[in-house]
Amino acid sequence: MVTGLLDLVQLPGPHRHVEYTLTPLGLSMIGVLDALCAWGEEHWDDLLEARDPSAAP
Repeated sequence: MVTGLLDLVQLPGPHRHVEYTLTPLGLSMIGVLDALCAWGEEHWDDLLEARDPSAAP
C-alpha cells in the first residue's frame, strides 16, 4: 500500500513496470472527486474570469 488510497504492484520483466489501483478507501473518494469535477465544470467560466491577468499561466 502506498498511501492507503493506492496499491502499487511492481511487475516482473526486463523493463520496470508498475501498476496502481485504488484501495477500497481510495474508491470511497470517487463521489467526492466527481462532485469537485462537476463544480469545476459548472464554474469554469467564472474561474477564468476571476483570474488575475498578471498571474503566470
